[in-house]
Amino acid sequence: MTVEAALAGALVIIAVYGALYASSLPLRVAVALAAGCLGSALVYALPTPVSSPPVVNRPIEVVEDGYASSARCVSCHPANVSSWEASYHRTMTRIASPASVLGDFEDVRLDLDGADYRLVRDGDSFAVVLPDQDRREIVMTTGSHRMQVYWFEDSGRVTGQLPFVWLIPEARWIPRNAAFLRPPGLTHHSEAGRWNETCVRCHSTHGRLGGRSLAGAETRAVELGIACEACHGPSDAHAVSMRNPVSRYREHVSPGAPATTVNPEKLDAARSSQVCGQCHGISVFHDQQGADSWAMNGFQFKPGDDLENERFPVTPENLSRPIMASVLRDPFYLEDRFWSDGVVRVSGREYNGLIASPCYRGEAFSCGSCHEMHPARADAEWADDQLLPGARGDQACLGCHEDFAGDDAVSAHTRHDADSTGSRCQNCHMPYTTYGLLKAIRSHTIESPSVANSVETGRPNACNLCHLDRSLAWAAEALERRHQVAAPRGASGDVAASVQWALEGDAGQRALIAWSMGWEPARDVSGTDWMTPILGQLLDDPYDAVRFIAFESLSRGETGVGAADGMDYDFVGSRVHRARAKREVWDRWSASGSTAPNGAVLVLDDGSYDWPRFRRLLANRNERRVSLQE
Repeated sequence: MTVEAALAGALVIIAVYGALYASSLPLRVAVALAAGCLGSALVYALPTPVSSPPVVNRPIEVVEDGYASSARCVSCHPANVSSWEASYHRTMTRIASPASVLGDFEDVRLDLDGADYRLVRDGDSFAVVLPDQDRREIVMTTGSHRMQVYWFEDSGRVTGQLPFVWLIPEARWIPRNAAFLRPPGLTHHSEAGRWNETCVRCHSTHGRLGGRSLAGAETRAVELGIACEACHGPSDAHAVSMRNPVSRYREHVSPGAPATTVNPEKLDAARSSQVCGQCHGISVFHDQQGADSWAMNGFQFKPGDDLENERFPVTPENLSRPIMASVLRDPFYLEDRFWSDGVVRVSGREYNGLIASPCYRGEAFSCGSCHEMHPARADAEWADDQLLPGARGDQACLGCHEDFAGDDAVSAHTRHDADSTGSRCQNCHMPYTTYGLLKAIRSHTIESPSVANSVETGRPNACNLCHLDRSLAWAAEALERRHQVAAPRGASGDVAASVQWALEGDAGQRALIAWSMGWEPARDVSGTDWMTPILGQLLDDPYDAVRFIAFESLSRGETGVGAADGMDYDFVGSRVHRARAKREVWDRWSASGSTAPNGAVLVLDDGSYDWPRFRRLLANRNERRVSLQE
């Protein structure tokens, strides 16, 4: 018997003895004696805890700098924590475990340009065997919505990035570059430090590199993932003060009481939007000192502060700032993120679009006008984009623009039937001209349809994204006739704008049009059979992402007659495989003979296809490099 066990037994005997003779002792003394001895006995009886070895092969979570962590929030805010747990914010970055890893690691072999990668699972741990046979543990995951990225141990707390991603809806592995709109021919076998230097900024709560460079970086965060304090600010003082009922009720009932945490809903429109904009925006530190400060200590900005005290948004007006000279040494910095007029074109950066909108300049419109973080019911539809009830439809706009409520008012405004696609506010004022996550996303620069912008920037306009079978000239004439918008020079030609963008456009335009050809409202308005030759061509596009989107649209509904039914097609297959699929789609369409004549979409009066014009348009394809930084 150990000394600890003997002592525990003795203390139990004393406790029992005290209880038996409690009648001869004051009650308080007897209870205290018995409870104290029993407590001491338990302490000695329980095994001595064994400390776990420290984590050394990935970024770590350390609660410090006035933060409390989400674990401290749940006791008082269970409903809010529950809705946060249902969001993709929570699962943005997680420690690799059977609960977080969605991809198949059951002895899977993957090939990347002749290099062999093997994914393995051993109980609750996951690993990759690299081409040089070096085995590395998978330590973190990023994403749980559209795709999931994996990080393996590299050097100390610096992680490497697996060159494959798991597509969640399709349940398959693809090369990482195929998941993004990247130039063909790029191969990255590992990107050491990408999470530490870039992802940590927004895919964690109070994250920092932990050094001025990757060498010896001690990357850490309060939480790996976007947790409560990313939006509410450091809240340890709040958690401590709220233990006191007096303090708790004083903060509830006294508007002037000093706040120990931040509620974005109680901030003004600008400050509230900046809470989102700290991550959902493209911004630059005022100087190198700010960048160094972040690397060592994390962002100085906290919810409720003025974001522009630390960083400024990249806008046409801010390009002349001195620090931008160093940023613009990258000749592709702007074109990888913006249309040529400064409208942001990549997903996850909606703040830049918001602040450029006239609605925002009214000082009442904010991200919270359409989005909510803590709904009464956090279901899958809400988690997709975290919209307020009704914000998917016109109610998002009618809350401010009451004059357009009612069928007569909306028809007079839109010149479309009140119940038609053309009378939906967002279709005209927030068209799908942003790209990310293998799909088109609504622009958050709220503006009116403009053919002039399409001519000048190449950005598709709302009219031609719905009327895919119509030309720019047709859209310009319609806007002039219905809304007195002068037709711009250059809006000529008799070919549908979508056909031109799909065949002559750059990869970004082709991706948007391929997606739009699968968008149900546009398909209803424009018809679908004529799309088949265009989408068939895009099955063999140089860009992986364009091919993926084209096949999705080709497989949806009735694009052509059985155009993709039962077809064997892999968007990352060989060039021979893709060319064969393209020819098969064309042959099926030619044999169907079901398309109504329309010269704008290259279908001639006799029902045949204008292949000579098709080839002339294709020969003019814009081959410029496109690498959108979504």
